[in-house]
Order: sequence, then C-alpha cells, then structure tokens
Amino acid sequence: MAWWDNNLIFEYVFSKEKKPGKGHGWFLWVYRTLHEYFAEHLIEFLYTFTSFVTYAYLASVVAVFFMKDAVPSIVTKLIDSVSEPYLGLIGIYIILKEIRERRGERVSVYSEIFVALWFSLLVISTLFTFFSKSYHFDEFYKLIITDSLAAFIIRLGTFLHRFIL
Repeated sequence: MAWWDNNLIFEYVFSKEKKPGKGHGWFLWVYRTLHEYFAEHLIEFLYTFTSFVTYAYLASVVAVFFMKDAVPSIVTKLIDSVSEPYLGLIGIYIILKEIRERRGERVSVYSEIFVALWFSLLVISTLFTFFSKSYHFDEFYKLIITDSLAAFIIRLGTFLHRFIL
C-alpha cells in the first residue's frame, strides 16, 4: 500500500463524484474541495496547532529558567507577556482533546503529559530556588508557579467534569 492511499486530501481531490462537470471551473472545484476538507478537519488542525504551541511555550520556559544568565531580558519579558494567552490556549487545547475523545478519535498519550511536565518543572524550579544560590524567588519563578498551577487546575477541572457529568 502506498503512502497516498491513506491520505485524506488525495481522497477528496481524486474522488470521481466531486470532479467538475461541464460549466464548472477547475478553480471553483478545487476551492470547494479544499474548503470541505478543512471544514471537516478543523478540530484536528486546531488540536495540532495548540499542541505545538503548548509544548513550545513549555520548552521555552524551561530553557529560559535554566539558562537565565545567557538569555536576554527581552526574552523573559516576552515569555511573561504571553503567559496569560497561553493559559487560555491550554483551556482550548483541553477542550479540543475532550472533543476528539468523545468522537472516538485516537488521543495521544503525549496529550496528557504536559501537566506532568509543568508539575515536574515546578518541583525542580522550587528545589533550585530554595537550595541554589544562583536561583531566586523572582518574577520568572512566579510565572512558573502560576502556569504550573493553572495547567494542573484546568486539567483537574476537565477530569472532574468527565466524572460528574
């Protein structure tokens, strides 16, 4: 079996019943086909995008915390300014994950791990802050506490919601 046999975009583009007939423009057909494809897979695209941004933000927080002296202060300010929209994105990410689970779609094990990673970062950064002279209780540590606890609370809320309703 070839790789294009399972690719849904090829299924849409090369399906016989959707080919343009006489009087229909090729570009209009391509537009309608792509529009239908993206409309049906919007949840999947949003889930992939939010997954990437969620883990990229977490990785940048980890990198900045452990390389605090090597990172320009503008990067720290940038991460701090994106913190609140990130928390909203976590909420959207978890809602999209729940939608996928209820549809019966496969949800990756990695979709649950970001809360554990945030909690691990909180524990490690707390240990470094209390036991190392290089790390201090500052605004960036406060950001780690806020984001870690918010990620845990949001995930806990959806977990409880699943069992209550």
